[in-house]
Amino acid sequence: MPHLIFDCDGVLVDSEPLSMRVNALGWHLQFRINADDFVGIGPMLRALPVDFESATSITNQPSDNWTYFLLQVPSNTFGWDLRLTNVTSGDPRFVIRRETLPGALSTTPWSYPHYSTDWPSNYQWAANYDWTGYQFDPDATNRYGHILAMGMGNPLTNGNY
Repeated sequence: MPHLIFDCDGVLVDSEPLSMRVNALGWHLQFRINADDFVGIGPMLRALPVDFESATSITNQPSDNWTYFLLQVPSNTFGWDLRLTNVTSGDPRFVIRRETLPGALSTTPWSYPHYSTDWPSNYQWAANYDWTGYQFDPDATNRYGHILAMGMGNPLTNGNY
């Protein structure tokens, strides 16, 4: 599976090989990623292709840097539940954008994606509060920006994210 390299406008410009390994149970592809490999080089940005039903581990992510992934949502899925788990330091967040790389930690250009039945290209949705509406778990763990879940057609659409 290759790295995909995008220009600053999110357009694919090149790819290169990447090694991967299957975890001990053989259920998911699990990537051990050195965050230094994903820092932008000049105007070029890299996105790591990840299987739709996989677990991905990031270690030593530098603050104020982005790590990009490319996932293809299949047409036969019922929904998508994305979560940052086992966060040990910092305040990581994520945003999902259809067809191109996100440029900010915000939901744009739509205001209420959960009311939409389609996900247009170049629209993005930032994780924020979970369904409870609370920022913290009962044990005071911060969950803001760590959970995003949606159903197919609400607004999830098959395609590249």
